[in-house]
Amino acid sequence: MEATLFGRRTLVNALVAAAVAAVLASPGGVAPPAPTNPGQPFEQLQTNLNGIQADVDLLQIEVGILRTDVDDVQAKLVVVQESLDVLQGTLDGVDAQLDALDLQIDAMDLQLDGIDAQLDVIQSLATRLNLATGVDTAYCATGGSQCGIGGSGHTFEIASPANHNPVRVVVLPLLNGVPVVGLGDADIVFTNVFTPASAAAAVEYNPDDCGSCFQAQNGVYAFYVHPPGTDALWFAGTYFATITVVTPGGVSSTTLVEWVIAEDAPEGGGASSASMPLPGNGDGSGLALP
Repeated sequence: MEATLFGRRTLVNALVAAAVAAVLASPGGVAPPAPTNPGQPFEQLQTNLNGIQADVDLLQIEVGILRTDVDDVQAKLVVVQESLDVLQGTLDGVDAQLDALDLQIDAMDLQLDGIDAQLDVIQSLATRLNLATGVDTAYCATGGSQCGIGGSGHTFEIASPANHNPVRVVVLPLLNGVPVVGLGDADIVFTNVFTPASAAAAVEYNPDDCGSCFQAQNGVYAFYVHPPGTDALWFAGTYFATITVVTPGGVSSTTLVEWVIAEDAPEGGGASSASMPLPGNGDGSGLALP
């Protein structure tokens, strides 16, 4: 349509230019003879103008249609914007819900940590190793074979400051209340930590020197201790020692035992003592002393 309008304008301009050129080209500036039909150029011009006007009217109609389309697009954009606003509001709500969910997860993590701590306590209780012990200082007076080995210097008498006869120590390890079977001499460690003044610390009677000096029966274990060497003697007073037991599963516990060597050995029997358990730590292990 624009090309048609341009063509008609060009035609009108050409007609006007031709008329002016004709006037200027006539001798003496006199206009050429009037055409046979003087109104023909003007009729042609009017026709062209009418065509131009029709094109303008058509253009206005198309502009109106375009404006309507633009308004429709703008209305649709408004609807889209409203939808985006609704979507943004929904996303904001989702973000708020996610924040609340994060807080709940954090709270659950704290609860799980508390549960883990409780489980650790339960596990430590489930693997608690308790030790029951006893010490018999009159064992040799009963004629025990461990007291009559040649070259040992032992006699069949109650342990006293006059000898270095073995003292029997008995241990009952209980894992969750059940006796622990299958332990060897290396799994039970004896350490005499305190003695009467000037006394030598007692040591275990080496099972290699005494085949029956480590005994086990249904989870109850016995071993024998005496002053070191054949010349050392017991001193009158109280001895304190630790006993540490380690199970095959790696659970350990330590307890404290004591026994008394009397100044004068009583007739008809001897003294015995029980253990003094030490508190264990969180994994069921006992407290080891240096």
